Amino acid sequence: MIGIDIVNIEKFAKKINNEYFIKKAFTENEIYYASLKKDKIKTLAGMYAAKEATIKAYNLSLIHI
Repeated sequence: MIGIDIVNIEKFAKKINNEYFIKKAFTENEIYYASLKKDKIKTLAGMYAAKEATIKAYNLSLIHI
């Protein structure tokens, strides 16, 4: 079953300052893509939510925020 994941933007904005988290959760291309967007944090949060939903659907694991 596939669902929708929601990321709290305020909490996510605090985690985004952690370089370990960023390097574990995103590729360099994803970080670059987000840097081109008007709202980098919301872009990365959306990517993270999509990854988290996909990983849960496949019963895998991802670092937790």
